[in-house]
Amino acid sequence: LTKVSETHYGRPRRAFLSALEQTDASVFLGGPEDPSGFRKVPGDRLAKSFESEKAVMDKFRDRKIRSVDLPVGQMTPQRAKTYGFNLARWRRITDNAMSVDHRKMSALGQKVAAKLGTASKINITAKNGTDLSFTITSRPVHVHDGIIDPADVAKGTYSESLPSGNVAVSIVEDNAQGTIVFDQPMALR
Repeated sequence: LTKVSETHYGRPRRAFLSALEQTDASVFLGGPEDPSGFRKVPGDRLAKSFESEKAVMDKFRDRKIRSVDLPVGQMTPQRAKTYGFNLARWRRITDNAMSVDHRKMSALGQKVAAKLGTASKINITAKNGTDLSFTITSRPVHVHDGIIDPADVAKGTYSESLPSGNVAVSIVEDNAQGTIVFDQPMALR
């Protein structure tokens, strides 16, 4: 990202796109091993590199390729150091979070989704100072329960991340009001 010319970012990844023509499922293991290099990359270069993946992501969506993101390649000593995590604790928490009954998680997720599916205005509050209001009128609700079944595919949900366990709905873009406080670190790039 710091050495390759930006002109290469938009080039089609023909071999990979061709392989996706024969793919119906994929597993991502994560990476890179050491994310500290991302700090050296200007934001506009990162944005262009992400834009260059659009053709690949479009192919995943158009072909309805099911995919699972399994973060085993992200739980490295270098990443733990970068994020300020205790590596053994991070691995233990992740392993425990994956050792769940996904059918029970799915049933609970469906109950939450049913409530959100009929809701229009949401207000989220917490003791840490979060007080956020927004509307979700007529937005699709996606249950991420670690399972990609035919019902998920029919709704346009083709991907999962493990560990899993969330219900996602997008907000109406122009009406969020309030404050949200993030008080837990999250491992990202």
